[in-house]
Amino acid sequence: MTAATADPHPESHRDENATPQTATDAPRVCVLGASLDTGNMGCTALTVSVVRLIHEALPEARILLLYGHREGGPRPVRVAPDTTVTAHIVNFRLSPRARPREHLAWILLCALLYRFVPLRVARRAICRVCPWIDALSTATVVGEINGGDSFSDIYGIKNFVIRVLPTLAAILVHGRLLLLPQTYGPYRSLLSRVVARYILRRSDTILSRDAEGIGVVQNLLPKKAFNIRFCPDVAFALEPCEPADPRPSKMMEKGAGERLVGLNVSGLLYSSEDSPRRRFRLGCEYRDMIGDLARSLLTIPKTRIVLIPHTFSDSQENDRNACRELVRSVGDGDGRVALLDGDLDPNELKWAIGKCDFFIGSRMHACIAALSQGVPCAALAYSGKFRGVFESVASEDTVVDLRSTPAESVVSRCLDSVRESDDLRRRLAGPSQEIRRPLFDCFKACLRQRSDDPGASRDA
Repeated sequence: MTAATADPHPESHRDENATPQTATDAPRVCVLGASLDTGNMGCTALTVSVVRLIHEALPEARILLLYGHREGGPRPVRVAPDTTVTAHIVNFRLSPRARPREHLAWILLCALLYRFVPLRVARRAICRVCPWIDALSTATVVGEINGGDSFSDIYGIKNFVIRVLPTLAAILVHGRLLLLPQTYGPYRSLLSRVVARYILRRSDTILSRDAEGIGVVQNLLPKKAFNIRFCPDVAFALEPCEPADPRPSKMMEKGAGERLVGLNVSGLLYSSEDSPRRRFRLGCEYRDMIGDLARSLLTIPKTRIVLIPHTFSDSQENDRNACRELVRSVGDGDGRVALLDGDLDPNELKWAIGKCDFFIGSRMHACIAALSQGVPCAALAYSGKFRGVFESVASEDTVVDLRSTPAESVVSRCLDSVRESDDLRRRLAGPSQEIRRPLFDCFKACLRQRSDDPGASRDA
């Protein structure tokens, strides 16, 4: 395998101490910023989709997911109803009780030693004591996806710094990154702009899931030509799978002439702690607005609401808890309001969303689950990431920006979209099908190029 040196200018350098990759070696694809062990089904959907796209592009590849978790090891990933792919977790930890070889501080120290002690015997010793460094040093490709939207300080500078530390370690060891489709920015602080610029300069290909991200990168690096281009959000590749439990299927059944509206309530925005209105600069109180929206939906004849949570963490961000509070506040509408409960995985949630006639979502990947199946959707957006993704399927006019829209207008725009759902569905049919092909093609081009020539220069 190739053990690339993390040179400040890796496009002009190859590690003379590296072990050449042989023809019999299978490609090794390392992915950072993608986790299978989070209660946020959007993040899990992103990870499952990345595994599927890598497997489709390089069926022989060994896929390694590098992220924070208590344990590592092989993990089966269902990428389609009849297809399971094995991914290998290489974990790190931040807990003071973690084994030293797994602690992020140890990984960073080993990465620095690997970078600045370019002797083969020293590097082999470092790889023996640090599985993270070993995985990166033998990788054909190192991709970073940052959870789709975490390469930004929108969630706070502390979260940003913790997020980028593993990325910096990867640069020190491998030298080159493939930035997978994600949102870039905003970068409100000087520190985040400096760090983002450093990472972007050391990425040989930058994939943005929206046009705005391309502009953000170009503004950060106006004097540097980069291989940056649009690639659709990876979650468009997620396959829906019907749950084995018959209860969700029963809940998604419709009576004659009945309209089924899926409503995703964000626990992040619904929480009364650390006011989301202040944190995200919203123009309305989300909790009050979502209650008014649910009540207004029930005024539309033959309309039934299914609350579909998309994050099940133990924190205040739990969508399920927010949905339960909403039901207590609004009532069950004479049996017309139901909560899709149970531990459904992203594929099963996507299947349920696909049964809706219309979907209203506050979590972006819940919205993508609708759009990718041709289900008309209104987004209750708390950041700019929504609009770019909706633009990719010509549906930007159904994005309601909560930062600039008063509650009454949010409700009225959603109701208008529900009433126009048949027209919206017809308009979405073409783009929702066409967007998948460039996504698969983009991954094949990026991964196969690096697999064929692991030492290719940045500008190749």
